Amino acid sequence: MAGHVVDSARITTLVWSQIDLSEQSSAPADEDSSTKKKGKRKRHSTNAPMEITSKSNIEVVVLGLSDGTLLFFSPTHSRVLRTLSHSTSTAAILSIVSTDSRDSEPIVWTSGADGAIRLWNARQNNFISSWKIDDRIPYSSMALRPGGMWGKDGRLDLLIANHGIHLLSTTPGHLDSSAFDALKAKSLASFTGHASLIKCLQWDASQEPSNRFLSMADSDRFVYVWEVPTGASTEGRIVLSIPLDSDVRRVSLSISPSTTQASSTPEKQSILALSTSGKISVYPIPSELTPPATSEKTKHKVPTLLPRSTVSVSSKKSSSGQVIDASFIPDHIGEIKVVRIVGGVRPVFNVVVSSPHNN
Repeated sequence: MAGHVVDSARITTLVWSQIDLSEQSSAPADEDSSTKKKGKRKRHSTNAPMEITSKSNIEVVVLGLSDGTLLFFSPTHSRVLRTLSHSTSTAAILSIVSTDSRDSEPIVWTSGADGAIRLWNARQNNFISSWKIDDRIPYSSMALRPGGMWGKDGRLDLLIANHGIHLLSTTPGHLDSSAFDALKAKSLASFTGHASLIKCLQWDASQEPSNRFLSMADSDRFVYVWEVPTGASTEGRIVLSIPLDSDVRRVSLSISPSTTQASSTPEKQSILALSTSGKISVYPIPSELTPPATSEKTKHKVPTLLPRSTVSVSSKKSSSGQVIDASFIPDHIGEIKVVRIVGGVRPVFNVVVSSPHNN
């Protein structure tokens, strides 16, 4: 067990990541551009442990702070391995996307409350560039399309969302300000469906390339599955709607191998959804999803996905506690990690085992 307390700011968002922080320069590049107040903390935290000298991915929690700073905390080393800051990044970080590719630099994208998207190089310990959003409305969620840093065709696709969702694309030759110029100029698609601020975007990694993703929003009891449009169309459509008994608190997507390894059947896939009432539901998704037909006279009807099972966590004590989070466990088929708060302050973790579903 490891912990870290941030003294000078609040943690506004975080994401787990596998990042190669080796081959760092002897003088971190962000020390000259940061303020003196942040400099003292940076001298303590940006020096990685001596054993990190060869290329290896380290599991870290990337923390976005209310003052625009990024911290890379390693539970294994029980301390911050890297701190990234810049004089232009002073607003709260709302969303983080980190890339993990052995053939490229470990790049981190951040969305700030000042309406700017920023690009950072975690290994070189520096700030690359930033891009201001036209409407100045900060993006609350981002998701990088699976397929490495730039994908097989040298292109990067990024979902960004506030009340609406946009799929942006760029094909820069190198990582500098031109990446943001190209990104700003090219919008592949837009998706409209949520009435409130979108809190989570997640791509379906079972496809190659991935052509659908799911979303959830604040104070909304629906989870939507979207399909990226093809051809000349730029309007994405909802292909599945998942209604819950109350507002969505957490959503998790899991991919399970086919029951027969030699089979050519697409991999099975399920969605876990946790509502604010504490109810956990699991929804198996059909392998083939076709956007519903529509015409000028009739609006398309969105198919509704019903739960295959619900999960409950029992306790020997009279007070079982409030369920605040739940997620599939990577590489552990049929296992769900559930987090409860007991007595108002104590987190309790449970692993629930369920049987694989057969479609």
